[in-house]
Amino acid sequence: MSTPLEARLRAELRASREQAAALEERRLALQADNEAAYKAACDATGGPRFDKLRPFGRLTEECFTDPAKKAAFRMLRRSQEATDA
Repeated sequence: MSTPLEARLRAELRASREQAAALEERRLALQADNEAAYKAACDATGGPRFDKLRPFGRLTEECFTDPAKKAAFRMLRRSQEATDA
């Protein structure tokens, strides 16, 4: 025989397990939706990839082979440094 406290705790544990199972089902459904949306975006855009000119998200002078573009880059960088200071 169990005490009223044990019975209440068993009921509480059962309810918690049911809630956890329902949340897990919801998580799995949301994960499937997320993966489907990611796949659709990848199919539409070709997916994520590294930009060879900006492998770390920043342009550098070495990214440009044309001397005029290098000069323009230096000018823009100096202008930006002046506004940041």
